[in-house]
Amino acid sequence: MTLLEAMIERGLNRATLGAAMGVPAARVDAWITGVRRIHPVLFPRLAKLLGMSSRRFRAEVLPSLRSNEALDDQHRRGSR
Repeated sequence: MTLLEAMIERGLNRATLGAAMGVPAARVDAWITGVRRIHPVLFPRLAKLLGMSSRRFRAEVLPSLRSNEALDDQHRRGSR
């Protein structure tokens, strides 16, 4: 499950989730696209807002975020 899918399932948009997390909507968009990483300290709070346990968040959502980062890293290396 991606972060975006979890947000949709919960009825959250970027602005709403950002406001609840204390960050701008653009930051949430950067998390979704893999441009920015979510600081691990925020995982429990984000999981709660998404209506899931921290364990479920780490098992289901976090791997998709890391996939985005890996793709972004490959893109950066390829564009040199």
